[in-house]
Amino acid sequence: MEIFTEEFESFILFQELENILIDNRKKIAELEIKKLNLNEIYKSKVEELNIKNEALKKKMIEKKEIENELMTVEAEISKYQIQLNQVKKNDEFKAMLSQIETLKLKKDDIENRIIEIIDMVDNLSKEINDIKNNISEYERVKKAEEDSIDMKKTAIELNIKEILDKQNDVLNNIKDQATKIKVDNIMVKKDRLAIAKVKAKINEAHKAKNEDYFCSACNMKLTSAEASSLRKAKTFIICQNCSRLLYLEGIEYDRTKK
Repeated sequence: MEIFTEEFESFILFQELENILIDNRKKIAELEIKKLNLNEIYKSKVEELNIKNEALKKKMIEKKEIENELMTVEAEISKYQIQLNQVKKNDEFKAMLSQIETLKLKKDDIENRIIEIIDMVDNLSKEINDIKNNISEYERVKKAEEDSIDMKKTAIELNIKEILDKQNDVLNNIKDQATKIKVDNIMVKKDRLAIAKVKAKINEAHKAKNEDYFCSACNMKLTSAEASSLRKAKTFIICQNCSRLLYLEGIEYDRTKK
């Protein structure tokens, strides 16, 4: 199907401006995703810091509990050592001495555990300090990146406003209401792409190497009759597959045909 309109070029310009708007909105979306990613990375670093701080807190509590246990054992050793001097019987003396040795072994074990925990605490403290330094550096980088993103976004938004103004001027000057309504309906249904160029490809199998034509939106091959219609002045054809309006760019139209 063909659609002839005196405002052929205006409709193409309207779609070209729409394509720029689509591209700019994609750029803004990409910038917003970048900003979200920066925040997600920052959150992950803070979460890592919180996990390490919680682990350090638990180790400090564990260290305190073991130190209390050590004090209890040391107190028991001191008590038995005092009692040892008061024991008269040899059997009782040996039994108490054995208890003291058992407590001393327990004390050694507790002290070794404390040393291990101190090492863990030192390592955690170092890791926490490294993470804090990393977060501080990342905050600086993040701020610079966000400022750059905001500047780019502002520039794109200004460009969008300018393009919208131009597009509205083009639209307001179009008198062909029937084609305007058709274009608007296609835009709603086809992701704002109502008018598409036709792309040409050399047919190597053909002796004369004729060109085959395809819809650039859906890649549907056009018939020879449709290809002929493309050369008519101020005429779109409708893609049989995606229903978009198609035109061939950069050709000399046959002005005798409508």
